[in-house]
Amino acid sequence: MATVYVERALDTDAATAWKKLREVDAPEQLMDMIAGTEVVPGGRVCTTADGAKLVEEILSVDDDHRRVAYTITESPFGFQHHSASMQVIERGGRAVLVWITDVRPDEAADVLRPVIEAETENMVRRL
Repeated sequence: MATVYVERALDTDAATAWKKLREVDAPEQLMDMIAGTEVVPGGRVCTTADGAKLVEEILSVDDDHRRVAYTITESPFGFQHHSASMQVIERGGRAVLVWITDVRPDEAADVLRPVIEAETENMVRRL
């Protein structure tokens, strides 16, 4: 299984960033690739800007650790496995966003990495 790990410093405090990140019903507020979200029992269905549907199960929204964990259970991208977490940590008085994605097949990481990196930059600007 391949892992995509991205970490970026934010120009805000961790509490403020977490307040926005924990809103799992509106990822389109932070990411350009998501055009809309429908909340469903146990998760959400995200529609990408090009119309693809991503069915995601929300595994955890952990306020104590400022961490959201989710898995994509259905998509047109051929994942055999996809699980990810986003976390806001405090480091040296600054907030840091950490996004970790585990994916199979391993080759999917090569496709996901630039998408995750670009969306992380969008999140940095919006958080």
